[in-house]
Amino acid sequence: MSEPEEPPITKVFLLVADLALALGVRSIKDLAGCWTYRSDDLFVAVNGQQRPQLVKTPDSGALTLDPYNVAIFIKGWLVHLGHPHGGWFMGMMEEEVIEHLEKLLEEVKA
Repeated sequence: MSEPEEPPITKVFLLVADLALALGVRSIKDLAGCWTYRSDDLFVAVNGQQRPQLVKTPDSGALTLDPYNVAIFIKGWLVHLGHPHGGWFMGMMEEEVIEHLEKLLEEVKA
């Protein structure tokens, strides 16, 4: 019997964690604010703190990210806000967000 597939929101959170690990990030909770990563068309912010944190967004704006949440921007657009147990996809299908993260993870690991 095959393993059930992860729900898309959980899969995104796991991919972001894998990306951080592949980049050598350790102990996000000990950072002064959010951990962020920017590639050509993707921006990821993770709040590992116990309090909301302000993060500068790719469009030179700002977003208050709740504790233990992740925000993902693709080509400057916010496409995902979530945490390990829930979240939202906006303006892009969840499969597209997952494909972008998988591609980026492959590039980082190469």
